[in-house]
Amino acid sequence: MALYSDGRYSKAEALFVQAMDTSERIHGKEHRDTLVIMSNLASVYFNQGRWQEAQDTQIDVLQHSERVLGETHPATLTHKAQLALTYSNQGRLADAEVLEVYVKNTRMSILGEEHPNTLTSMGNLASTYRNQGR
Repeated sequence: MALYSDGRYSKAEALFVQAMDTSERIHGKEHRDTLVIMSNLASVYFNQGRWQEAQDTQIDVLQHSERVLGETHPATLTHKAQLALTYSNQGRLADAEVLEVYVKNTRMSILGEEHPNTLTSMGNLASTYRNQGR
């Protein structure tokens, strides 16, 4: 969405909230389209530094994604990784580490060591270790 990519987060937020309400009403909260919209809304909050709102929305998305798609589905792993980034930005490095280790290990076993998503997970975990002074 151009509003989001252009940094016009307030306008993007309003549209994502409206789209989420519509998708929830039509498809339900656990429909994949609704989850994508909710995840986009969480990204808006994240990019505005609204950590608590980002976290709450990401947890909601993650719980529904785990139930609908399963814990090892690529989308679920992405949601988990996004929540870890929010934790990291909140200074909750131990919480971020737990999620990042899970995502890295799961992606490594499913996708292999050289897959771009696995490498991203490894980089995120390395950043958390660095921020922990490890």
